[in-house]
Amino acid sequence: MHKLPPILEFPRDDTIVAIATPPGRAALGIVRISGPEAINIVSNLWSSKKAVEKLPGGSANVGSVKLPNGISDTAVITVWRCPKSYTGQDLIELTLHGSPALLAEVEKAAITFGARAAAPGEFTLRAIMNGKLSVSEAGAISALIE
Repeated sequence: MHKLPPILEFPRDDTIVAIATPPGRAALGIVRISGPEAINIVSNLWSSKKAVEKLPGGSANVGSVKLPNGISDTAVITVWRCPKSYTGQDLIELTLHGSPALLAEVEKAAITFGARAAAPGEFTLRAIMNGKLSVSEAGAISALIE
């Protein structure tokens, strides 16, 4: 009997986080959070006139990410509500300045507030499992990225 790839053994009902942009310095970088606690986790980091909970799906808003270590950065938050997101779950993308250290701190803070570090391809796996993508479409995305 064949053993399942480790990624298929991960839970699918928790909240995951990953840096979604390639490694290295850039003007901008994105941290993506998906799962049932995405809104709650990001509400611990987000500061603006409107709370994360009140932001409509499909919207992008400017505010600040404030980390527990005192670092703050102006950011854009993009909110996608379940089921109308890439993964079929609540999904938030934080676009910040692209310092690798800053992005790593945001990812670390999200983990501190309850997210789990995503495995490579796990966002796309969730999209497949939630009926948002077919395996063929996921293969096409992988080819496009490569």
